[in-house]
Amino acid sequence: MNTVDTVYLVDAVRTPVRRHDGALASVRPDDLAAHAILERPARMAALPADLPAPVPGVTVNGLCARRLEAVIQAARAIALGDVHIAAAGGVESTPRAPYVLPRPHRAFPARHAAREQGLFEAELMSVPVPRPKGEPVAFAADECVRPDVSPESTAGLKPSFRGTNGTVTAGDASPLHDGTAALLLADEEDLKATGREPLARTRATGVSATYAHYFRLALAKAVNRAPARAGKEFDDPVRPESENAALDRRSAAVLERQSAAKKASGTP
Repeated sequence: MNTVDTVYLVDAVRTPVRRHDGALASVRPDDLAAHAILERPARMAALPADLPAPVPGVTVNGLCARRLEAVIQAARAIALGDVHIAAAGGVESTPRAPYVLPRPHRAFPARHAAREQGLFEAELMSVPVPRPKGEPVAFAADECVRPDVSPESTAGLKPSFRGTNGTVTAGDASPLHDGTAALLLADEEDLKATGREPLARTRATGVSATYAHYFRLALAKAVNRAPARAGKEFDDPVRPESENAALDRRSAAVLERQSAAKKASGTP
């Protein structure tokens, strides 16, 4: 029987990320996701994307973890031989969450240099945004990259929680936004048929949970579980981009746990 060790990441695309209640607010989430699959959640996205009618779709509900869980489930399906090629990803549409209709309008520069250097161009795709009159307008640039924001300008922001002792402010929390991304996974046989070099190869997956009060630390258990299943140890560090930066305090806590685990195991 195959394992996820024989599943390859063939391609990856995403739409630009738009600020909350911006140009993408009028685009349905399934239509938005469809653009990523074309280059639309699950079955509702597959049909507008013109995938064949017999192609099934599954929607995964896991809040912040749903995107990666979709990739894990796709890898498992390929490993089991249920499918040979799968598209997996996630879509975010805050103006419509948790409602079907748009919500009223409500009131961070690490990626700025990368955007200026064109490092996102290979994965970005343009999204046509319909207008009441005239042709659709192409949206092709991230809006949540804020070059006008600096550590100095956010240093005076008040904590959102725990009075004056909190560390999460409007400056280091993720913004409300719209956007989607998708990965194309395939087994070895179909990968060879494409003639393409894979972007990555899956070795193992890890999912974990913990008490609700400590949910942000569940990621630390998951990033340890996956390397262990792949025969790796603490001397194989977790790449920073594998962290969820929605709340950078969570990433900091996870990295701190990783460091403590390395010291406990005697790993330099």
